[in-house]
Amino acid sequence: YNHREKEEKFARRHQWVEGHKMLFYTVMTLAAAGVIFSLIFFVNANTILWLLPIGLVSVAYSVPLVPSRGKWIRLRDVPGIKIFLISIVLGLTTVLLPILSGNDLTVICEPAILFVFFRRVLFIFAITVPFDIRDIDYDMEKKIKTLPIILGIKRSKIVAIIALSLFILLGLIQYL
Repeated sequence: YNHREKEEKFARRHQWVEGHKMLFYTVMTLAAAGVIFSLIFFVNANTILWLLPIGLVSVAYSVPLVPSRGKWIRLRDVPGIKIFLISIVLGLTTVLLPILSGNDLTVICEPAILFVFFRRVLFIFAITVPFDIRDIDYDMEKKIKTLPIILGIKRSKIVAIIALSLFILLGLIQYL
């Protein structure tokens, strides 16, 4: 997408929501009720405690909750942090959270689990770089300092290749 296509897509989505408010809020309410029901009846308290900080980071990613120089900003607006937040939150929710839900905290210190976690973070990091490169014009206009804006496109690609190489290396080490 170029910036104009992205803005047009956002405008169409916003117009749809404006034209279908009742449906939108009904679906959102049902989804929230489903999440609350699931949390109460199917998720243990330990897992909910681990979900809270992950959820807070996820909300703060899009909603201005971080104080900065007399105003509130989103976590994604903190220079260079966006890609790391995505990688770590996805690593936590897809590797550590499922393990912690059925075990105690000491289990995450096992090498096999740490290998899987770090491999997941490196992989997500590497595959997120192209999206940041794709969105560079939009991010520059919105003054969001992503990795490609800070390092440049060529260096960002090199960093992504290094992350993928480390991902493969960790996989080989774990396999052997």
